[in-house]
Amino acid sequence: RMAGAFAKARSQGRKALVLYLTGCDPDFETSRRLLLAAARAGADVLELGVPWSDPSADGPAIQAAMRRARAAGGGMGTTLDLCRAVRAANPEIPVVLLGYANPIFVRGTAVFAAQAKQAGADGVLCVDWPPDEDPELAEALSQQGLDLVPLIAPTSTPERVKAAAAVAGGFLYYVSLTGITGSQLPKLDE
Repeated sequence: RMAGAFAKARSQGRKALVLYLTGCDPDFETSRRLLLAAARAGADVLELGVPWSDPSADGPAIQAAMRRARAAGGGMGTTLDLCRAVRAANPEIPVVLLGYANPIFVRGTAVFAAQAKQAGADGVLCVDWPPDEDPELAEALSQQGLDLVPLIAPTSTPERVKAAAAVAGGFLYYVSLTGITGSQLPKLDE
C-alpha cells in the first residue's frame, strides 16, 4: 500500500501528503472518524500517533494531544485497535504507527511487530530507536513484512543517512528543523 501511494502521487506529478493524527485524541471514535475523513480528503498516508506518557521529541501541540488521548484511555493497545478499525473501513490507505521505543520494548519487538501487522499497519516510525544503533526493531518489522520509517535530520551524518536508507521501507522521515517538534513555531497569540 505504501509503495502504491507514493507511486500514485508521482504519476500525478505531486508530492504525497502524509498526515499525522494522535490516536484516540480526543477519544477513540472521534479519532477513527478524523482518520477516515483525512483519507477521504486526500491524505496519501496516515501517520497514527501512539499516545505515550513522555513524548519528549514532540512539542506542545502533540504533547497536549497525547495527554488528551491518554486521559481518554489511549495507549498502544487502543491505538492498535484504532488501526484495525481504520483498516476495516478503508483497506487501501497506508497506515504508519508513529511512537516511542518504550511501549514497543515492553511488548517485545517480535510481539509488537506481529500485533502491528494483525492490526493492519503498513509501517512503523519509532522516534527514539535509531536503526543504526540497534537493528532489533527493523528485523522484527521486516519479518512481518512491515516497513520501518527511520528519521534523518539536518544534523544526521552521511553515515547515519546511509544506514537509515539501508533499512528504510516506504519513506525516510526528514526532520526539517533541529530541536523539539513545533517548539520553534510562533505561539498563536503572538
